[in-house]
Amino acid sequence: DYELCRKIRNGKDLLGDTAYSLRSEFHMTNDSRLFHHPENKPKDSFSLYEGKMIHQYNASFDGARYFLSEAEARNELLSKEFYRIRQETSLDVEKIEELFTQESCILDYQSYRLAYRAVASSTNERTLICSILPKNIFIGHSMNYLVNLSYKTCGTASFKQIQLDPGRMIYLMTLFNSLILNYYIRNKISANLTMNFIYELPIPEENEKVKQELIRKGFQLLVTKSDTTLFTDLAEELGITPDSETDEIEIRAEIEVLIARVLYGLTREEWIYLTSTFVFGDQSESKQELDRIIARSVELFAD
Repeated sequence: DYELCRKIRNGKDLLGDTAYSLRSEFHMTNDSRLFHHPENKPKDSFSLYEGKMIHQYNASFDGARYFLSEAEARNELLSKEFYRIRQETSLDVEKIEELFTQESCILDYQSYRLAYRAVASSTNERTLICSILPKNIFIGHSMNYLVNLSYKTCGTASFKQIQLDPGRMIYLMTLFNSLILNYYIRNKISANLTMNFIYELPIPEENEKVKQELIRKGFQLLVTKSDTTLFTDLAEELGITPDSETDEIEIRAEIEVLIARVLYGLTREEWIYLTSTFVFGDQSESKQELDRIIARSVELFAD
């Protein structure tokens, strides 16, 4: 295990060494005054996403328990956003407030986001579980998300809002959900995935051809496993038309082999050992699915 983890690490940049950063949004206790049950939700409400609502490549794994008024939630988030803009641009708050309206800036909740379950264990069937979340939702602290908005100073009294390329979010989703990084991180934790553990994940140097293939296959899994209506705009942004029929096992196995063999340089023997460690889950439906993915990936490794 030590030698295999060392090979996976192998001098690669850690996520924390890159420009990516993670953030949480609403705290389930401290911000509970903002939460409304379905029967009492305001007309302008959006869902509060919790960790249990997603699974790997699946943004529709479970329904929402709570809803937040957009007006109330936005008011809470704006002050934090103004502080972040001030940190990144050095403009004063009054100027930021003026420009934020003029530039029609958006907040995180109005865009697609990559998020992962913060509650996890090394003995779970999968330890690192993430998905792309739809627009117009809020996130509870049982999930952390990848920051996809940043700010750049323009001149001395203005700034520009920059959104993360959605293809990069899909690419990172395939890496985070891979058996490679699930294996790697479960050798480091016992319970709960704090941001620090995610920042320590080794991110391989991009291979453009493989990256584009992972984006296409990863997005196909996302729309197949989730409510497809959630990602219509994202499909347009990516320029991808999802297939109406998908062999999820085949696509997932192909993703695993691309990541393991090309991006992390594992041999077939190392892959067989790594996948043999995924023994948790008893005879659940998801464990049976995982076993089929592993069996097919071993076959593909021989090609």
